[in-house]
Formats: sequence, C-alpha cells, structure tokens
Amino acid sequence: MGEAVTRCVNSSEVSHHEFVCVTWNVAAINNNPFEYWVTHDNAAYLRLMEDVQTFIDKPTQEQDLEVGAVFSDALFEELAEAMVAEGWSGVDETRQRWKADFSRRAIISGFLKDKQLGTKRLASMPDRLTNTVNLASGAVACRPTIISNYTAPLPNIATWWTAWKAFMFEDKLEVPAKGGGSRLLRPCDLLSPISKAKYPAITDEEEAISVPLQSLCCAIFDAILVHMLNTVATDTWHDVKADLCAALSTNKSDITLNILEEQYADADVIFLQECASTFADAVAKSQTLTAKFHMLLPAAIDTKRDQNSLVLASRRIFRGSDAEEVTGVVAAKVAEAGSFALSPGDLFAAMVPSLESGECAAPFLLASFHGDTDGLLTVPVIDALCAVRESHRQPLPRLLFGLDANTYCVGVAGKKLGTAEFFEACTARGLSECWSGNAAQAPYECCTTFNARTFLQPQLNKAVSRSAARADPNTDRNPKDYIVFDAKQFEPASPPERDNTGVRGRFDSTAPFPTLRFPSDHAALLSVLRPVQTAAANAKRPNASKNSCSGCRVEKRQSELAKRSMVCCIA
Repeated sequence: MGEAVTRCVNSSEVSHHEFVCVTWNVAAINNNPFEYWVTHDNAAYLRLMEDVQTFIDKPTQEQDLEVGAVFSDALFEELAEAMVAEGWSGVDETRQRWKADFSRRAIISGFLKDKQLGTKRLASMPDRLTNTVNLASGAVACRPTIISNYTAPLPNIATWWTAWKAFMFEDKLEVPAKGGGSRLLRPCDLLSPISKAKYPAITDEEEAISVPLQSLCCAIFDAILVHMLNTVATDTWHDVKADLCAALSTNKSDITLNILEEQYADADVIFLQECASTFADAVAKSQTLTAKFHMLLPAAIDTKRDQNSLVLASRRIFRGSDAEEVTGVVAAKVAEAGSFALSPGDLFAAMVPSLESGECAAPFLLASFHGDTDGLLTVPVIDALCAVRESHRQPLPRLLFGLDANTYCVGVAGKKLGTAEFFEACTARGLSECWSGNAAQAPYECCTTFNARTFLQPQLNKAVSRSAARADPNTDRNPKDYIVFDAKQFEPASPPERDNTGVRGRFDSTAPFPTLRFPSDHAALLSVLRPVQTAAANAKRPNASKNSCSGCRVEKRQSELAKRSMVCCIA
C-alpha cells in the first residue's frame, strides 16, 4: 500500500470539533420494481397502479376470467412435459388438480385473492427462489415476470411463455458454489418441497407434490400478471417498468453514489447499511469519496446476502490505516447473551484512532448496524458494543454508532421494538441519540421510512391504496434510523436533518419513497454532534500537551497490518 503522509492534528482541534455524522441504509436492490409505491413524475405510473388496484379490488365479470382462459390447457401440458422430464413425482396428481380446480378458478377472486395459496406459499415461495438468481459473475438472471427486473417486453402470453419456460427449465446459469468456485444450475433446480412442519396450512397430499404444484402456481401467477397489465395499460406499462428498473436497480448504485458525493462529502463520518459488495467497490473507485474518507469495511465482506454495513471516516479526523475491527468480538458477546445470532454483514465495528497528538487521546469506536425486521437484536448489539468499549484500555473510546434500529412508533413488548423502549434502553446505559428523545415522544414527526406495498406483489393482504398510504397500518412509516453516542462525550448541536429527495436536509413527509431520484426506502439522516466539555468527561483522560507531536506523521501501513489484525481499510 506504500506510505501516506498525514498532518498531525492538535488535541484541542478534535476535542472541540463538531462532528457531522450521517447514517443511511442505502437499501438492497428490490427484486420487484413494482412492490412499493414510488413517488414518480410520470402520470402513466400512477394511472397504471391505480388501474391495477381497481382490476384486483373490483374486477368486472369480464375481467375475472377463468384461469384456463389465460393459462391454457395446451400451456399446462407443455409445463407437465417439462416437469416429467425433470423426474418430479406428483405430476399426474398436479394434472388432476389443474383440471378439477385451478383451471376453473377465477383469476382474481379465485386465485390472486386466495388467502390459502398465500398461507401455503405455493406462489410466493417459487417466486422468492427464482425471481432473481445471483450469478457467479456478479450479474443477475431474472425470471420473465412483471414483478422482477426482467426488462424485455412481454406484450402477450405467447411471448412470456416462451421466455418463462426456457428460463425455468432450459437456461443453465453459472452461480457461486459453496466453498468457492461456481456451478451450473437451472432455476427449476432451486425449487424444493414445502414442509408441512413449517407451513402447517399445506396438506399432506400437497406437501408430497409441492414441487410441481409450486411450478404450476408460479406459472399461473405470472401469466395472470402479464394478462392484467396488457389489459389495463397495453402501450405504457413496459416503459413505466423500464424507468423503475433503471432507477431502482440498474442505476441505483450510481444514483446513491452521486448523492453521497454531492451532498455528504463534507461529513466527518458516514455510516452505511445494506451495501452490496459491488456498491462498496463503487465507493472505493470514487475519487471524490476516497480523497476525503477512509472506507472501513469488514475484512470478510459478505457476498451471499450481499447486505453489508460499512463506515466512511474522514481523513481530516481519523487514522484509518490503524483501525482495528472488533465486529467479531461484538457479535460473540451478542451470542453469549443468548440472543439470536447476527446475520452476516449486518454489523461492522472498529476501534479507530484519531489524528490527535499524544498517546493518551481516546480512540473512537465507530459502528454501523442494520437491525432485524422487528428490532429485537438492536438492544443486545448496544449492550455488546458497550461491553467491548468498557473492556478497552483507558482512555474510554468515544462512541459514534449509526444504525437502522428497526424501531416502530408503536412497539410490542418482546415482539417488536418501539421507539420509547429504544430510548429508555439508551438512557439506561448512559447513551443518548440524535433525536434527543423526540422520536419516542412524537414518533410520527420523526419518521425515516414511508413505504407501502402496491397491488403488484404476491402478498395482497399487505397491499395499500396510494390515497390511504399515509395512515394505513400496513404502511411502514416509522423512525427507524439513529446516531447513538455517549451522553457524557457528545451532545446534538441541532436537531437532525432528514433527506428523502437526494438533497441534504430536504425531506418531503407526504411522499412515499424510494423515488426515481432517491432509490432507498430509508431517509439519509444527518446529525451534528459537539463534544461535551465537562470535568467529568475529562477526568478519565489525562491532559495531553498541545505540542506532544508536531509536524507530520508517516503512517507505515504495511508494517502496522503485519503487527495485528486490522480492519480492511481502503486508504
């Protein structure tokens, strides 16, 4: 890596410095571009989504056709032939169910709205497994369906069926293999039996034939969506989808990177969550960001889930090349406490020294975390961070922790973390957070998410109309994002700023997001923190002479890395 020359910072410069901290869950790419309501400038988008909602909510008799009129007997027989060729058992029984039941169902009232199909996972399970397949090259292969990032036109059932059957049963995809390397598979190989033990709604007979039954239900589901969109918006739906795919998938990394470069490059520390490995690579190649930040990321970045937490630490403040990763130590303490294990990539933590002069300057404990859906791991992670911090040699490290805590306006004890419970947990541990308790007292005024499911996704019981999105209980509108710190070390200099527009400090509370210009379902959150100058805060820290180090320090990165296990730092 060579040598780098960095100016030594006087102790008083950092101890009086106001820290601009940003936390942002940039969000993993959504495999279904239509899943959530998007704030869109194109009137064709809103018209399409409203027409789909009406089609499903209140279909006319002419619209609510029999399944056999959309997915014909001839197509079923082609599917059956392909399933027999796979050697799947239960194809004859599946044919019987097709003739006696599925082919005769109404496409909306009898199929899409059948709650039992949802409970049994007969359509949603194969969609989850085959919607988007990650390839060994880093690219993806998408199932030909309305609800994936498949971008080729699907103007009719015939075009869709040719592409769908080839994808599921013929295309050999090179995917990552366990233990390294790659292997070839076809998407149909990903289907596996649905267990009655896990999904008790499924019958014993259905469990026995669940692989061909899933294939049939997935084909019917996709065929209905192709039919529906070509009925309500023949000439416009594909262009609308192309715009969504470009913003939320193809160009998502570039748009996100541009927001960081143009709006937040002057921050002192940026905490990022749900970063794909390709996004981390893009950050490392950004001249703007690498000139101003050390990129701190796990030594073993996770590429399977591909949702990684990382930290950008300012070169003006931090000695990134000497950062020491403590993610594993924190995760071990979470496990020791009896909590569920952390998912790979969700947490990153490191002890990072500053450029202050003197040996007695306290290092920083910088941590970035993406909580589980119900926020149940958030407090255990805080406890583990506190334990690691307390066990560190004196002086006590300065804690800065950016996180998607997955807190909710209304919590459920032991089941879902509420904002009030989170605030109380922080306070009880001597910590504070950037909202200063306002997220607990007035949570709906501090929301950092506003996303609601549309009617173009498999879980129709969670669908929300656009007009009712703000108040519907199925809408995720909660204050989930925080910057946490030691109340004896820092205090907010001002209320935090939110951004869901791609412009720093500009937040539209009426608009669901992501949008075409802001491709994340979490707002970026900025807080300015100033050090607390009190006798109590300074008591544990011996005074350092202003002149204890002068001139420049040459960082011997190669030798330092050889001395002890360090965090991976793109310096």
